[in-house]
Amino acid sequence: MPESRIAAVLSAALAAVVACGLLFAPLAFVPAPAGAIDSATLLYFDSEGFNDDTTEIDVAPGETVTLDLVASTHGNPAGNGISGLSYAIEYDPDVLTVTDVQQGSMLAGGDEGGNATVDGDVEIDDEAGVITVEQERTPPGNGTTGTGPTATISLEVSEDAPTTNETLAITDESAMFPSGYPVDPVERNATLVVDGAAGDESDGGLEDPVPGLTPLTGVAGVAGLGAVLWLRARR
Repeated sequence: MPESRIAAVLSAALAAVVACGLLFAPLAFVPAPAGAIDSATLLYFDSEGFNDDTTEIDVAPGETVTLDLVASTHGNPAGNGISGLSYAIEYDPDVLTVTDVQQGSMLAGGDEGGNATVDGDVEIDDEAGVITVEQERTPPGNGTTGTGPTATISLEVSEDAPTTNETLAITDESAMFPSGYPVDPVERNATLVVDGAAGDESDGGLEDPVPGLTPLTGVAGVAGLGAVLWLRARR
């Protein structure tokens, strides 16, 4: 086979491998829809200041921003809701300072007699940049379902904060049913878009240099290039 034809065939094969990687790689990283998860519990931030259809909120140095950490659950197949929650919220203490955390009433919901209360602890480690929240419904009863705030968090942006994007990350999250059965909630973080001091040109982080490039597509491309070099070496 002429060399030009071999090169054309190899180029087409390499293109096909890369195209398959671009097409199917995202499927490996897409989580299952919340509705498909049995006993699903969601944890996410909510604020009137969020930009449309996002979990981003614009803030300025010196500003105080308040957000709710919301829990939403449909309960388990037995009809029981959750009776306990625990999670941590991580933030950058060089840019943000926690000024207040109030326990929310979500776990007390669904009690027709109005006797359920929310007991728990909140710990703020402003040096490490971590808020830890632990809550339980008392008495647990059949737990609670629905959607409501588990905590209301206020943070102050540093006066000398640069232009940056700061993530409020939900970590170490866990929910508990009255039976003691745990479930891992699905979390959605929030981003504070800080408009820093005039003249500051930092962008708060690195952008993805090649949109759509994933580890799988990178491996596929390297494999295809290796095949080309191997065939040429055999000539």
